[in-house]
Amino acid sequence: MKNNDYPTWLVPLDTALQLKGIGFDEPTLFHYYENDFDVTIETNSYYDEGEAQGYLHFYISAFKEENFNRDKKCTSLPTWTDVFDWFRARGYKITFKDINIGTQCAFYHLDIKEGHTFSHFAKKYEKAREGLVMKLIEVHKEFGNNIK
Repeated sequence: MKNNDYPTWLVPLDTALQLKGIGFDEPTLFHYYENDFDVTIETNSYYDEGEAQGYLHFYISAFKEENFNRDKKCTSLPTWTDVFDWFRARGYKITFKDINIGTQCAFYHLDIKEGHTFSHFAKKYEKAREGLVMKLIEVHKEFGNNIK
């Protein structure tokens, strides 16, 4: 898959693989299959190509969220919001603040002792978001099973 074709509102595949490694288990609409070359979306709609004529319309109710990380060959591709929600559900307090020269973001967890808060600044929101997720993954790898 070409990078310029990848949607910016989904976490990159390498980040999704790291999330899978720390137990990310939320249902997502999108996933990547090991031998595929593109982002995939599951639907509840099936059709016989021999009978299908014209355009297919997929309604939002046809899309199926699933925890694709249960399959060894699949990786769930969450949105950035899905990732922050998952960490928040595990007790992480996450903040973003836009300032004149960029974006300041931070997180902390009450059950992690001193020195394990993180603050990050980037000129662009997207870079701040990415830096924060990478640090959340790193901290969760170290402390994940010992907190809430």
